[in-house]
Amino acid sequence: MKSGQCLLTVEPYDGGYRVRIKSGDTVMFSSDTPVSLMIRTAGRNTEKEYAVCYEKLEGDGRTLTATATVETVAESLIRVTDRYYGDGELVTLERTVKTERASGSDEGFSSRVMFEYVGGTPSFDCMDWFVPGVWNKDPVMDSPEGVASSYGVSAITVKDTRTGLPMVTARGKDTGATLSVGRINPEISSDISDFRAKSHITDENYLCGSVGGVIRKNSGTVGICYCYPASEEPYGYFSDGKPVKRYHPVKDGFSSSYTVTLRADITDGYNEAVMSSYMSYFSASDIYYFDADVGAAYDECIKTMLDYYGTKKTDRMTICGLPYGCFVSDGHVESDLTMEMGFVGMEISAAYQFMRYGYLTGNSTAVSYGEAMADMWAENSGLPSGVLKTYLWSNGVFDSMPCYLRRMTDGMEGMLDCCRIAMSNGKEYKTWLSLAEKYADFLVSRQNPDGSWYRAYDYGGEVFSDESVKRYHQYYDKDGINPSSKNSTPIPIRFLVRMYEFTGEEKYRTAAEKAAGYVIDVLVPMGKYGGATVDGHERTDKETGVFAMYGMNSLYALTGEKKYLDAAEQAAVYAASWMMVYDYKIVESTVKTGEYFIENASLSGQSLITSGHSTVDGFMAYTYYDYFRLYLWTGNVFYYDFARLAENNSKRNLNYDGRLGYASKGLCLEAINAADFFFITSGNAKADNPGVWLPWCGIAHIEPISIMTDVFGTARVEDAVKQPASELAEKLKAFGAGGRRK
Repeated sequence: MKSGQCLLTVEPYDGGYRVRIKSGDTVMFSSDTPVSLMIRTAGRNTEKEYAVCYEKLEGDGRTLTATATVETVAESLIRVTDRYYGDGELVTLERTVKTERASGSDEGFSSRVMFEYVGGTPSFDCMDWFVPGVWNKDPVMDSPEGVASSYGVSAITVKDTRTGLPMVTARGKDTGATLSVGRINPEISSDISDFRAKSHITDENYLCGSVGGVIRKNSGTVGICYCYPASEEPYGYFSDGKPVKRYHPVKDGFSSSYTVTLRADITDGYNEAVMSSYMSYFSASDIYYFDADVGAAYDECIKTMLDYYGTKKTDRMTICGLPYGCFVSDGHVESDLTMEMGFVGMEISAAYQFMRYGYLTGNSTAVSYGEAMADMWAENSGLPSGVLKTYLWSNGVFDSMPCYLRRMTDGMEGMLDCCRIAMSNGKEYKTWLSLAEKYADFLVSRQNPDGSWYRAYDYGGEVFSDESVKRYHQYYDKDGINPSSKNSTPIPIRFLVRMYEFTGEEKYRTAAEKAAGYVIDVLVPMGKYGGATVDGHERTDKETGVFAMYGMNSLYALTGEKKYLDAAEQAAVYAASWMMVYDYKIVESTVKTGEYFIENASLSGQSLITSGHSTVDGFMAYTYYDYFRLYLWTGNVFYYDFARLAENNSKRNLNYDGRLGYASKGLCLEAINAADFFFITSGNAKADNPGVWLPWCGIAHIEPISIMTDVFGTARVEDAVKQPASELAEKLKAFGAGGRRK
């Protein structure tokens, strides 16, 4: 059967049949024993592998059915039937495992579909790896808690529910031989919560598998595999550092079935392998697209944020803006008027949205709120060095934490928007623009010769370093903050392009293009991004990839140079891979918030945040305008479909129609973790009903709706796409990167 440039063949071997994947006459991957069963002994946390060839083949030219039987030491007899068929690109394997005869000492079984890399060594290092939202190429920049953070193990496998899409792609570094194994449209369910369960459990209702790689010491190779039921190695995230293994029961007549999809190719590099395989699996998936009422979502989010606006007089200033967050269940404010300029606070972006809403609707109160917020930050957050104080306590004191590129850039993008809306309405904005210009000038003056910036600076504008410990010791962790890392370089690019559009200052464009050169030359070849999630250690994350997409899209809009479009596509697919495109039922919640979510919301449209855990959030709601314009530029329907997913499915966790029972219709949960079939959310663990909303949650929904409406006259990509292509192109051109004067 054909798969891309490769051919899947079944041929005689050792008295039976094996499966091989070839490119021409060259064998790239082989499954000499295509049936691999792991048998668990009753009363023990031990297992024995039985690996055999196929015994019998039947085919009709379109499908191939292969069978094998395994007889265990305890004399259980298990029959495996595999059915193969393909479409020229993807090969589907349907497997059924049935116990014909059970022995009392054989308690459970799991099976593996595995292909060994013929050109490799018994080491993960001989290949580059990709598991969406979990494993990106190699251990570099992975979280220390990540399952793929160390290659000194015999297996790295993660269950379906920890991935954006349950698949693994592995590419031979020396040969370019590339194989993907995974599940399309997975049917996932469980009656037990892995969060509470033991490390080894046999349960016929556990319907969840795992993907990854296994070292095959006997053959001296590494295998790419899918395990069913799931096996998590070297550990699960809630297993105290131990492997987590699930089995189906060995009992007379019991059978289990599952389907995996294979894709083989020869690729020129890691990014090509990832992009082609992920888009292929995504496109083959029967994704459910929620039909969100985007207009209602906008209205409820902006109204909720206006309701939470507050002011407070202190000895130092009058604070005004949004509180740090609130509990969704009762609306109780968590931290009064403690606030962040950007990141999870997005105070200045909220100021812009208040002004925009106020001018559009004639709501002068909303305008005044936005102006007061912009004034407060413009008058109090600047420093002579050009860096910004970004975290304000409710007593009017700025926290002396590191000045991260992420927080500062978020804030100044919002400030530039405030300038644009003020100008278009004949209002004064010079103080606001002055702050944005000082920060942009700081970026120009402190840009490294290679085009990069550091992740975090001190108040003097120097890289946050050992010398800063005396002042900021409580925040300093050289192995965590990694302040001198250059991986955050993508973050300010869009801001600088927009500043160039607004001011005409060539220095901003030059700095943006220089930074893009660093991203293209250094970060794109890494195949991963990290550094934007500044509430934790630097690690691979989706948000830095989103900023890379923003920056490259902005430069492509400005220059039309293909190198920027190519880099934007790489970053866009990387970021997309962190979003969950499937659903499953959560088994357990101990709080009402979780019960409402289980019954009325969805995991599809939520996205993994960083490596090292399985927590998801709604951040990708921000992105649907940028994916839509990638579709308009490239014609690749993947970007249109992903834009629809980000636009609509992200709203399933938003209470805009009241179905979630939250205190306000503009609220949603800031983050949840349900990968272990147990509902966990952020917030005070001692609260009767935890679950918090932070201001960024509202901005993530409002911002792309605003941009889509300003550019195309409609908030929905489904409506915008109906406009003539020439009109859409002209509207994109007129908007540019979003910094032009109105």
